[in-house]
Amino acid sequence: MTLVNLLVLSLAVFASSQEQVKLSDLVQCSLAPQVIALLESEQANLAGSRLILELIPNHSGYGGGEIERRVIMKSTPIASWSLQDPAVELDLATGSLIAGTPEVSYPSHWDGLEGAFLLSPRLLIDLGPGTAPQRVSGPEVEVSLGAENEDVIILELDEILSGIKSEDLPNSNVIEIEIGSPLLEGPIGSRREIGDRTHRAYVVVPMDYHTLNATRRRWPVVYVIPGESSAPETAAVLNRLANEPSMKNILPQAIWVVLDPHTAYGHHFFLDSEFHGLRSRALVEEFVPWIDVRFRTIPQSDARILVGEQQGGASVLHLLAEHGEIFSNAWSTSPEAVSFSALGHINLYEDVNCFAEADGRPKPALRSPLGPDRVLVHLDVQDEVMRSRVLEPTEKARDRWHELCAVFGGGFGNSLEDWWPFDPVTGATRPAQVGRWTQNDLARAMRLSPDRARQLRERARILIGARDEYYRNLGTRSLADAVEQSLAAEGITAKHEAWIEEIESASSLEVTMIANMRRNEEIIELLKKRGHHE
Repeated sequence: MTLVNLLVLSLAVFASSQEQVKLSDLVQCSLAPQVIALLESEQANLAGSRLILELIPNHSGYGGGEIERRVIMKSTPIASWSLQDPAVELDLATGSLIAGTPEVSYPSHWDGLEGAFLLSPRLLIDLGPGTAPQRVSGPEVEVSLGAENEDVIILELDEILSGIKSEDLPNSNVIEIEIGSPLLEGPIGSRREIGDRTHRAYVVVPMDYHTLNATRRRWPVVYVIPGESSAPETAAVLNRLANEPSMKNILPQAIWVVLDPHTAYGHHFFLDSEFHGLRSRALVEEFVPWIDVRFRTIPQSDARILVGEQQGGASVLHLLAEHGEIFSNAWSTSPEAVSFSALGHINLYEDVNCFAEADGRPKPALRSPLGPDRVLVHLDVQDEVMRSRVLEPTEKARDRWHELCAVFGGGFGNSLEDWWPFDPVTGATRPAQVGRWTQNDLARAMRLSPDRARQLRERARILIGARDEYYRNLGTRSLADAVEQSLAAEGITAKHEAWIEEIESASSLEVTMIANMRRNEEIIELLKKRGHHE
């Protein structure tokens, strides 16, 4: 019997210490009452619920600190089961879950894995349409893997995780908003869900917003679009900063509107798409006017600014390019998927196979710095796709590739699997699907529209790390080339001040810290010039 031939998982109310697992032991544990309630509720969909195990390398420290740790967590060995998989036995009466050989895993066989690991369990409970899965976690357990292991792994899952809500924040300067959208309630595709048809946001007002004798009564608005971070988490950070007196001259004194771009199928990029609907139009035609009525804003485009990172970094660039009459400027950090000629190392227009270079070498996908002149590649594209399909083989997907397919794909077949721009098993490019993705290729749009290219170059600011873990710097280089080529074709050759800065030796985490400081200074200076800031 090998590591994953038999797993006994107990959902318990009591935690366990990180003790070395003696795999010959078999521990029966009670099922946590709140977990029982979730699994027995009418909303729970066991077929859509998944057990996930991750193996995290267990050593004294990460050489690259937080940067390396974050990257490693995206490349760990992983296995998953549907709770209705034939290999799974779930007994709610006794509180045990027994899982046999996993339905899918990365790598495909764990038998060859050796060394010390932390085995991290979690359960994603599907609570139905329009609702993000409820996450349940348990204490990590130390395991030592080798060819001689023939053991049963015994774990506990006992902690129901919940996100930050505005009522949990320390004062009333943050308001949670969810309002209906007629545009998103329009013709609905079979995959659209009720919870994804609304505008959701967290609004953080400046410290003096409620002060009667404040120097101003109306305020500029900064629209923030998060990437990997959640909207509540982002709003919580902004709320702490906005109400710290020492930050008054450092953080722009504005109304901060943290838009929530996350759906049951991942980030929607605020793009009009077949899957997510008219997200861009709904934002500018419905939500922005609503904000101007509900709050004391300066209802002018030169008082509206966009800020985003990662997926949100791409969102703000698309919004500025398409709706320059609504928003004046955009600050983008580590933008995701801004050129399909350089989706990392993938060129959707020229590659015959997206897994390998022309000479057969695997295309790298995920890296971390390894000294001043070297990087460590953790995943190639084929590995990343395989791991992606282990995490979310169903259509309700929240990982990177399924998320991109839901935003940019469409038209062919009834499954998100059909919306990949390449075959996720072989890597062969799918020209017809690439044609669908092309419609929202920002770099291509800049080549076709010199006016938008000029607008982006003059009013956007992009910061990206030269060692971005997903090679997103290649995409921003491609976008920069597209803008310059578009303007040159119109005879515009004069260089504007640098609008894209690639920071040497920096990862996305380092760039975020640098960008936050620079961005705040630049926004304050800009708003002062316009008379919108003291």
